[in-house]
Amino acid sequence: MILSEVIEHLANPGYFLMALKKLYAGRTFYITVPNAGAYTVKDECEIVNKDHVAWYSYTTLKTLLTRYGYEIKEARWYGVGGHKSEGIIMVVSTG
Repeated sequence: MILSEVIEHLANPGYFLMALKKLYAGRTFYITVPNAGAYTVKDECEIVNKDHVAWYSYTTLKTLLTRYGYEIKEARWYGVGGHKSEGIIMVVSTG
């Protein structure tokens, strides 16, 4: 299952992840998010998508997913720039 750029829009991603794990136990998910470290600045203020309620870095996404019982199988950045790249992809399992 692919969750592409979804959780940064959710007011309660933990609740969503708990429900997903319950409904799809034993499944593998591809989860993508924009990279928090890749924002741009204009007039000394970061430019962000106003529909996002959260920004995730590699560490905060990994922390969120493991907190709710997901096992990280693989993680990588997409776009150019490694830790400053456009986004993060994590392949996770619900166990």
